[in-house]
Amino acid sequence: MTPDLTPVRLACFDLDETLLGPDHRPGPRTGLLAPRLADAGIVLAVATGRAPEASRAIAQELGAGYLIAVNGAWIGMPDGRLLHHEVIAEPAVAAIVAWLRERGTPFYLMSPQGYFSDGEGEALEAANRVRGVLPRPLPAILPPAMKIMPLGENLPVPPLGPLAAAVEVVQHPEYLEIGPAGVDKATAIKWLSRRLGIARREVLCCGDAGNDRRMVEWAGVGVAMGDAQPGVRAVADWICPPHHEDGTGAVIAALLEGDRSPVPNEEETVREGVVSDRSGTGIQGRLVQRGR
Repeated sequence: MTPDLTPVRLACFDLDETLLGPDHRPGPRTGLLAPRLADAGIVLAVATGRAPEASRAIAQELGAGYLIAVNGAWIGMPDGRLLHHEVIAEPAVAAIVAWLRERGTPFYLMSPQGYFSDGEGEALEAANRVRGVLPRPLPAILPPAMKIMPLGENLPVPPLGPLAAAVEVVQHPEYLEIGPAGVDKATAIKWLSRRLGIARREVLCCGDAGNDRRMVEWAGVGVAMGDAQPGVRAVADWICPPHHEDGTGAVIAALLEGDRSPVPNEEETVREGVVSDRSGTGIQGRLVQRGR
């Protein structure tokens, strides 16, 4: 028998290619509806791989109560107040930076002390334009690192030998994300939900990429974007429209309507439903619901 969903009290959304469209801005439905979640008693958290400096403004614009940045290594408030953070072991940071400099690979280093970059090139300049924040040059004395993000196509994993156990690497076609071992968006959301006294079954997580997979799988309600990576879609309960169709607007509309449709968990079924306009928003969307 399929259980009913407990009303969601914490909604966590990835940023790039999820809340944000191809223009790197929230879609019209998302921008209109997200700030209403707080009035509905739902805490909104933005969970991103970006540095807090490059994500605070959008989190504030959307009315988020919390910001999870640097793939879970930084947890705080959209105004910049830090609640919790994790860093990479210092020997691993030194080895990674030396390897990247030897290769001539530009990279970001995200630290509790600030947002830094090293190297130069079009990839770095393009990333700065997207994030709208200019990082500072990396100082001679390396600061603590929550994440190191090398930029380049199909980069290999740094050869760290025994130090490899100190880091977790997520590979993307155009960059790497290197963070502390055992830290990701899911661990951060668990930390935040415990702080807020919210149960797992009351958490919704929505994302599209490899660094979102664990949070989507862990959540009581896991939502994948329509254009999400196959691994994320495979663990999701719901599939919403893709980011270029403002899919998160459909998810948020469902939350505001109090639509708590049962999530199938015992049979491999796919059901389609239309997010109606009972809330008077004039907004409709399509969700595909999947069993795990």
